[in-house]
Amino acid sequence: MSQPAREFIVKIIELSLWSSDILLGHLLLFLLTLPMMIPRRPSQQIRAPIMIKYGIIYGLTIILFIALIALPIIFESSLRIHSSCTLCHSI
Repeated sequence: MSQPAREFIVKIIELSLWSSDILLGHLLLFLLTLPMMIPRRPSQQIRAPIMIKYGIIYGLTIILFIALIALPIIFESSLRIHSSCTLCHSI
């Protein structure tokens, strides 16, 4: 195998690992939302201005993540998927 071909394969593997890390990290973050919001003691509560500022960003991120998963499933019939794509039909 030539060096450019090897570098191409290594780069594809690295990018797929990186993207799976991003998805797994966001999934864990979303699953830990409720335990993260419950304070242990009243003195550890998050101040209101910070909660409002980052709460809006966090809520938009959750909505975007859910939309990226749900919209292709909802509009599956209207999407033009080629009939020769066996992987597309198995998903």
